[in-house]
Amino acid sequence: SNLGFLSTKQWYQRRVRGVKFECIKTLACPIQDYTPALFESMIKYDEPFPSICVAVYQRDGGLFMETVNMNSSSVFLGTQSSAPLPVTTLRQIESDTMLVGFDNRALFVNREGIQKSNSRAKSAITFSTPIASMVFLEGGVLGFHRAGMEGRNLSTGKIEAEVKDDSKQFRLLSSAKMIILESRVANDTTNNSNLYVLTSRLAE
Repeated sequence: SNLGFLSTKQWYQRRVRGVKFECIKTLACPIQDYTPALFESMIKYDEPFPSICVAVYQRDGGLFMETVNMNSSSVFLGTQSSAPLPVTTLRQIESDTMLVGFDNRALFVNREGIQKSNSRAKSAITFSTPIASMVFLEGGVLGFHRAGMEGRNLSTGKIEAEVKDDSKQFRLLSSAKMIILESRVANDTTNNSNLYVLTSRLAE
């Protein structure tokens, strides 16, 4: 058989003592041994299950986000002839606004991949170096790279916070509730690492 499987899990509102998960749906995937470039949820509030974005492609007029609609019984993947973009960050920050980060760029697009137009905020931000991961803040975007971090203002695109130290290696560990950054001596994984909890003034 050339079928693989994709599963989704139902989520529940967070309770005091944790979150409960259970497998509620499995879809047959038409490509054997398929490994998605991404696996990020895209929530549409009038649908019971999210769509799963598995790849992002460049196209005329914007981006094409290849998704698996978990509300459907069919899966269509691998229909694009070009290679997917090397996306490192895909986050839904509003109901119809996605942050897509790849190379040294952060794009704000709608669910159809068209760049958002907003007089108070840029629809694209360019960093000075390729970014490994990005975190959206109310007033800007933090871009984390091997040698540090670069924070750019959402309205101007200018740098407002920066950490750069080539003697160290940095890695973003978490941004779910707080931003936790790890640093260690570059090219030496045997030494202990330092952990930092970051706060931001970009929104002020």
